Amino acid sequence: MWECQFKQYKKQHPDIYDFINKQRPNFYQSHKHSVTENQILQSVVDETLFGMVEVDIEVPDQWPSYFRHESMTPFEYFSEMCPLFCNTEVPYEMIGKHMQTHVQTHKLSTGPRKLLVAGMKGRQMLIATPLLRWYLKHGMVITKIYQVIEFLPERCFDKFEKEVSESRRLGDINAEKAIIADTMKLIGNSAYGSLIMDKTKHRKIEYVEGENKTCLKVNDPRFRTLECLDPVEQIYEVEMAKKVIHLDLPIQLAYFILQISKQKMLEFYYDFLDKYIGRDNFEYIEMDTDSAYLAISSSSLVDAIKPEMKQEYLRGLNGFCIDANIEADTGYHWFPRTCCEKHASYDKRTPGLFKLEYSGDEMVGLCSKTYIVRKSIVKKTN
Repeated sequence: MWECQFKQYKKQHPDIYDFINKQRPNFYQSHKHSVTENQILQSVVDETLFGMVEVDIEVPDQWPSYFRHESMTPFEYFSEMCPLFCNTEVPYEMIGKHMQTHVQTHKLSTGPRKLLVAGMKGRQMLIATPLLRWYLKHGMVITKIYQVIEFLPERCFDKFEKEVSESRRLGDINAEKAIIADTMKLIGNSAYGSLIMDKTKHRKIEYVEGENKTCLKVNDPRFRTLECLDPVEQIYEVEMAKKVIHLDLPIQLAYFILQISKQKMLEFYYDFLDKYIGRDNFEYIEMDTDSAYLAISSSSLVDAIKPEMKQEYLRGLNGFCIDANIEADTGYHWFPRTCCEKHASYDKRTPGLFKLEYSGDEMVGLCSKTYIVRKSIVKKTN
């Protein structure tokens, strides 16, 4: 309902305040009257504030006192994988010389294009508190806070997530259940896709015959575009805005899914690859929302692990073989365990763990969904 309607509703139903007071989140209860920026950021780090914070954020010129890399400046540290992601318009002047030449050669548009880009500085970015906590703990600086939106943290779809994962595990064990596993995979993926749908862009398509009727549609305030399908019969396809749009999707859930996926990919690069392998032994080729393609200096990931980190890495694969607790310690747990078939099968369908999708010898990655990997075929000789 509209805010004015809600205010009127509160006057007519004063008992609603009992519900509101019970449902108010922790941070709000502790800071009802005033709050400072330092209190907000400290609560994000302490995990006593959960929600969204709109901020100006950047990679600083110098490391702050609470985080410091022993050999790299902040810009060197984040140079290989910029930490901030956003959709923004990129002007023609900002693209490289090679692509400018490509645009001129093929007579493409020189107008700005809206692209998903990564950068070192962002203004008025709405960031989920778990991701913001990662930024702060890795030396990034908040220069301004605009607003805070607090939620009560709850795993409201925990049962749904477990049903999808368990169904897929069942399909791995029993081939007769594979159709159920594939269906649940589709349901799990489509559940997220439907949440992020922008219903304000929905249109109503009408087919109109005759110029007079078409002119009436064109003069309608809801008119958007039209296309002539048959000039002889005067048949037109008219696109109209909808009279009523019900904004009834919990888009905040899709927002958090995208934010946490960004956090997972940053953690994989900076908290695993950078820590366990080192930048001299790996190079990113391409990255998507939930996948990374990289080149490594060894024939396998295990061989590329630093000698001093190998014991800790192997602990994540073999050190949590406990029947009483099927879940492993996520602090060391990046990949499916290899300790036994039971845990390996379980972890294969556990969300959040990284699995090997494909390996090869050469790869060309032009852009998202446009890549090819070649795998050498070694012929055995007698």
